[in-house]
Amino acid sequence: MRRVDEALVRVSDTSGRQHGLAVPVDHQGTLLTSHEVVDGRSALLLTWPGGAVRRLTADDITALPEYGLALLRTDAVLPPLPLGGGQGTRLIQLPGPGFTLQGGVAGLVTARYAAAERWHLVADVWLLEIDQAPHGLPVELAGAPVLDAETGAVVAVATAALRSHRRGAVLAVPLRTAVGHPAVADLLSRNAVSVPAYGRALNLAGVLELAAATTSALAPLVGPRVDRADAPPADWTQDRPIQAVLAEPGSGLTTELAAVALRRAGSATRLPTVWLRGAELRAHDTSLLDAVNRVLPDAERACRLATAGHRPLLIVLDRPEEMPAALLPTLADWSAGTGRLLRRTGARLLIGCRPEFWEQQQFSAEDVQPPHRLGDLPPEPAAELARRLGLRPGPRHPLTLRLLAELPVPEAAPSRAELLEATVDFACLRIAERLAHPDRRTATAAAGRVHEAARRMLGPGSGALSYADFDEIFPDAWGPAVLAEGLIVPAGQGYRFAHEELSEWIQGVHLDLPAALDALLDDSPAPRTAPSHRRGGPRTTPVPPPQPPPAGIPVPHHRIGPVREALLRLADPEPFLSRLVLRLDGPEAAAPESPSHWWALNLLCSLLLRLPEPEAQLPLLYSLAARMSAHPAPPVPLAFWSALPLPTQIRLDLLRELARGGDPAPLDAVAALLRADPATAFPALCRWLQDEQFAASALHLLRGHRRVALDDLAEALVAAAHPRADALLRELAVIEPSALCRAVDRWAHDPRPERHVAAAVHAPAITPATAPDRALLRFTAETLLARPTEAELHGAALTLLVADPETRSRHLPAAVDRYAAADPHLTPRSLAPALDSHPTLVLSGYRTRLHQPGEEAAAILQTLGSTQAPRARTAAARLVTDYLAQHPEAAAPVAAWLDARIRHGAAEHATLLRFVHDLAEHPGPVRDAFAGALGGPTPLHRELRSALPRHEPMQGSDQPHGRL
Repeated sequence: MRRVDEALVRVSDTSGRQHGLAVPVDHQGTLLTSHEVVDGRSALLLTWPGGAVRRLTADDITALPEYGLALLRTDAVLPPLPLGGGQGTRLIQLPGPGFTLQGGVAGLVTARYAAAERWHLVADVWLLEIDQAPHGLPVELAGAPVLDAETGAVVAVATAALRSHRRGAVLAVPLRTAVGHPAVADLLSRNAVSVPAYGRALNLAGVLELAAATTSALAPLVGPRVDRADAPPADWTQDRPIQAVLAEPGSGLTTELAAVALRRAGSATRLPTVWLRGAELRAHDTSLLDAVNRVLPDAERACRLATAGHRPLLIVLDRPEEMPAALLPTLADWSAGTGRLLRRTGARLLIGCRPEFWEQQQFSAEDVQPPHRLGDLPPEPAAELARRLGLRPGPRHPLTLRLLAELPVPEAAPSRAELLEATVDFACLRIAERLAHPDRRTATAAAGRVHEAARRMLGPGSGALSYADFDEIFPDAWGPAVLAEGLIVPAGQGYRFAHEELSEWIQGVHLDLPAALDALLDDSPAPRTAPSHRRGGPRTTPVPPPQPPPAGIPVPHHRIGPVREALLRLADPEPFLSRLVLRLDGPEAAAPESPSHWWALNLLCSLLLRLPEPEAQLPLLYSLAARMSAHPAPPVPLAFWSALPLPTQIRLDLLRELARGGDPAPLDAVAALLRADPATAFPALCRWLQDEQFAASALHLLRGHRRVALDDLAEALVAAAHPRADALLRELAVIEPSALCRAVDRWAHDPRPERHVAAAVHAPAITPATAPDRALLRFTAETLLARPTEAELHGAALTLLVADPETRSRHLPAAVDRYAAADPHLTPRSLAPALDSHPTLVLSGYRTRLHQPGEEAAAILQTLGSTQAPRARTAAARLVTDYLAQHPEAAAPVAAWLDARIRHGAAEHATLLRFVHDLAEHPGPVRDAFAGALGGPTPLHRELRSALPRHEPMQGSDQPHGRL
């Protein structure tokens, strides 16, 4: 009780006469005492155990006579004592200066308190039995704290002024009787969050301290760390208390979870966080709170206290895969029990595991947040971490960076297998140094023992090394040396490698792969040649029927790592991959929900995603894609195909193969690739235009995702050199003119002649929308025109220059000449922009071509009909009149020209009326061709229709005559 003795403050009047004691109860300088100590006094003197004195006035006293208590405010802060409600208290201690009285609670009484101003009845006062005070409490102990003998918390305040029916009784006011007063409630709240109490008096501060003990050793796990955008959340909504973070080994999952725990524990407002490792779970646990109870006594109550204090307790469970294998069969009950307790107590769970384990979780969907995925470091954080570790930027795998930093030559760039092997070798060399034998022989012996430990971890279980095996493999001084090196660390009821990825790699070295696959895939263990993965491929031996799985606990899914590592070590994994394919689709296919189906699917997918040269397995991948497209329910997930470490073109080809069965999902994956890597995906998708089955889908995707990268799309389309690609370019010229202006400018300056042709073909179709667009088309035309060796493209260049008002006058004569010479790149519409500004020159070109056989006349008439050109109106009508006079058989296209001109409005009235009057000179069939053109609804139509001559004039020979 030394600490309590040092906290007792003597309370005296101004003359120095002691009236009782007080104790500090918060970090703001508040003292708790009984009311009688301050009753009727306007000033007090407080004497600390060290002799310091403070003077208080009435303003510093909060009197609570109705409860027999008082609060004193001082400017000196002493270490406060914890306060408790006293529930369940039987034995008590009453400390005084230099002594402690011991006793118990005999019962509850209603006491009478005669204060200076009036008397009060105080209910539920404790009646104490203290043998050392048979005649009542000494006056100098008034206000002394009554401590719970078990927890040491202050649960009541002793009083000498209260009276009960028993003479000489020792009475105390329990704090819970005054909890209704705001000042006392506030005091209890402040004390609960700042002064730890344990056991029966456990409060929020005690919960924080107990929880902090579980996170105190996490700093080395964080090590050199950088912030990353995909870091796991530290908080989330209470309606779903469970958040899972999924990551492959070596992704920095433990580091990120430890960072969350340390950040919560070290924040300004401390948040209770309990750290657990899966190896700390026990086979008999019925829920996660059983494990929490072992590190945080009375865990359920602690969780409730934290929730009531608006600081929900977070349980961080790292690597639950390490749980005892005997717990896995009851995982559903364990998960259900955990979920119920989390909901009941308000606690939350952050669980970090690998995806294979999370697939087996049995939590209620109502309790689980969407899983958060953690991958390799983003580029910038990876570069920053490499800089901190003294490495060159490059790797983005967190464990790779950490292991490289630990090697003596961090500048090297080894492969993954070389890095892991070097890590083990270097650790074994340091173990030899710790044994005072830093030679090759001792290091080799250490490596042999480490590999033997890995081999024994392969047994049935959760991949741990038991205490007995550890002591056998590392006897005497070996054990401390290995543990001090940190290559193998204690974990729960055994030992494990410090890094899970390293553990799986070294276990894979010793795995009997054929036997393991026979057990996992339910195949016969008899020797056999693996069949081809291709449908109808060769088989050297008949396939035996599936065998029943071996008895006992099945291999948990999260133990896939060593099997996968063993497969990755193979020089030629194709036979094993073929075997896995046939377990998914073929004569040997496993049932979709069977364990062997799961192992075949996940081994196949995870292995193909990790092969150092996946392109070597392209035949197998194409065969697998064909199988999946014909499968009614393809087991291989679509995400696998998008994640394959292959060039985008090959991935798109595989997705096309998948889509041949009619499933639209692969096309959605193609769209995702277009958004992620348009520069590569657009050219690859343009190759689909040659496939009749997918040409329409490809056009839809290209058109719909054009805004992702318009310039890249234009380049892909022109490189495709396909009619469908050209059609889409013509469409883009209308809907995306600026992008096509940039494209034709690039093509015109490109050294490849075929790009010059593309510029000449597509540039005239563009209608520029802005001045920069017009400038780009001008540069394009001038570049094409500047090449005398490509004269066949000059017509297209002149078309662009005639359309530009700035260059029209300079280049129109040449354009008219080339048009008159029948240049295929010059059409009547090429000269139409100059029809109003230079009517004589343009019409002379039209006149030259108008009388030539073919379709050119119709094109000229159509252009003259649609072009406004008010300055050329009369001359154009005269040209058409002359043409009709020489070619009456062209009445139909001329009538179409007339109808088009009428639609330009009343400004055409005089010109067209003269034209219609001139029709009187033409024979009836010619005039009849114009009757349809004049059948429109406008007033001008009606007027011209009425002016159209109806009958031919009668000739002399045609006069009617009768018979005599």
